Amino acid sequence: MKTLNQMMPFTIIMLYRLISVSMVTSSFCPRLESKLVRRLLNKEIIPFYQQFNAVIPHSCPFSPSRDIYGYQEENKFEESATKWVCDFCGKSFYEERFLDQHFDNRHPETKREVCVT
Repeated sequence: MKTLNQMMPFTIIMLYRLISVSMVTSSFCPRLESKLVRRLLNKEIIPFYQQFNAVIPHSCPFSPSRDIYGYQEENKFEESATKWVCDFCGKSFYEERFLDQHFDNRHPETKREVCVT
């Protein structure tokens, strides 16, 4: 069985092939693509690290703690198929996309550093 150090280069290469990371300043970061990449990271990559009791360091662009929309996604609540709630202020919306717009307009300070798309 390979050790974490032996598997690390493979993991990094795989990540860079699947995801191109761009630092966000004023550039556009597509929310839908970020959601897909986040799902991939949560399903495939993070469990790999957890298997070895390792964590992705904050300095890594793939760290969940740096994901531009990660904090907002953690603060979404789907109460029903037609009711999405903002956990920051309690406002509710009929569709998730309206909640996303609300985050952009009313809670822009909740964005983090890196766009993972």
